[in-house]
Amino acid sequence: MSRRPTTVSGISARLLFEGDVRAFLFPVAMTVGTIPLSTLFCWLYNSSGFSLLPPMLFHASFNATLSVLGLVWTERSALLIGAELTGGLCVLALLVVIRCGGKRLSRQ
Repeated sequence: MSRRPTTVSGISARLLFEGDVRAFLFPVAMTVGTIPLSTLFCWLYNSSGFSLLPPMLFHASFNATLSVLGLVWTERSALLIGAELTGGLCVLALLVVIRCGGKRLSRQ
């Protein structure tokens, strides 16, 4: 018999069937974190004269930050690190929206 590889959705499904609330946290965290991240990408793209370089550099630095924090903060819960980063992204995106309004968040 061949073993199927373990995936994130497979882990979430297993936790869900076991009655673990963490099964619901991953999709919620991904959705909540994606919205402010997309807002920041849009703002960077529009503010740079429609250049892809600033959003690409921001994306790379964000991924590097996630990797480094995962290695450095081994004693901290991944849920706590994710919640802190999501909260920081929400605050940063909210500040961008308040400061720039719709001028830099839409192509005009």
